[in-house]
Amino acid sequence: MQRRTFLQMLPLAATGILLGTSACSSSDEGSHATASPGGLSTSASSEETYTVKTEELSFQSDGNRIYGKIRIPEATGQRPVAIMSHGFGGNHDQESHMQDILAQHGIVVFSYDFSGGSGYVPGQSEGDMTDMSVFTEVQNLRDALKEVEKLTYVDSRRIYLIGASQGGVVTTLVANQHPAGVQGIVLLYPAFSLFDDAHKRFPTEADIPNTYDLMGLTVGRRYFTDIYNVDIYKHMSKFSGNVLIFPRSGRRARIHFLFRASSKDIYHRNVKTH
Repeated sequence: MQRRTFLQMLPLAATGILLGTSACSSSDEGSHATASPGGLSTSASSEETYTVKTEELSFQSDGNRIYGKIRIPEATGQRPVAIMSHGFGGNHDQESHMQDILAQHGIVVFSYDFSGGSGYVPGQSEGDMTDMSVFTEVQNLRDALKEVEKLTYVDSRRIYLIGASQGGVVTTLVANQHPAGVQGIVLLYPAFSLFDDAHKRFPTEADIPNTYDLMGLTVGRRYFTDIYNVDIYKHMSKFSGNVLIFPRSGRRARIHFLFRASSKDIYHRNVKTH
């Protein structure tokens, strides 16, 4: 799939699942649920669009001030809400076009900077990258959920979590805790490989240094120790909502696709994409 096509389709497909349309198709036998970007429904349940206002919304998490931005459609009544978690080194503006499209279709969108999670682009939250790990970001997202649930214009029974890359891992871990009101998750090129990558970089936990240059950014020892003994696939079985996954486009990749079937099991398989 060409990157331009992927970028055009992504916000529409995400809008579809958040507004309640089908995001994947089940097989005839019901033994597996499958989906592919080409087969996803990209139509929203309503073609009505809204004017959107943007406000700052910051909160406290683990002693740090977390900067956030909220897009509010000017619509009547309580609205569904999507919480966007950025990837490693990113910030709240990641996938901003998708955030705009969702808000224009009536979904409140909250995005924020992880504590110590920005680097390639500037972040506005407190905290150092050497203190950051997937699990400090899990706490940030949990606290973001609590903040968003308080908003009077948000329908706390219709919350959706969106995560890109490392933010997709964070979203998966939080969803597995099955917080009240979370109806579905959207994972954009989730970085599930980072757990195996930690073992490839460091044969034993004792080999992990105090600081490490990871893709041009300096992380601390806890970035790796916090995930070193974690099996991400054991953290995927409790979430019962909808799951929509977009692999990274534009190159050959092998990723794990995870979908909920009609049973209580999560199935995963290797999928080649182009």
